[in-house]
Amino acid sequence: MRSFTANQVIACEAKAKYARLSEFLVRDYRHEELEGTMRVTEAELFGLLRSGSHMPLPGDPRFRDLERGTSDLRALHAVDGGFSCR
Repeated sequence: MRSFTANQVIACEAKAKYARLSEFLVRDYRHEELEGTMRVTEAELFGLLRSGSHMPLPGDPRFRDLERGTSDLRALHAVDGGFSCR
């Protein structure tokens, strides 16, 4: 997806492109979502955040802001050393 979201395309535009993904696949495509809660550590949360194709890469000057923001989330919302994500 990173090639579809170059230059920090906003999330709604990225989602619109993702919705058209089946047009680019050569076989049947089915999208499914599983609802639930996941408990993660700060390091795991940082990994999940970095997995977004629109997130800055380590060489990007904004990457440090992402690291600081993750630490700020920990300070504000962590319970017993972890986060609950839905």
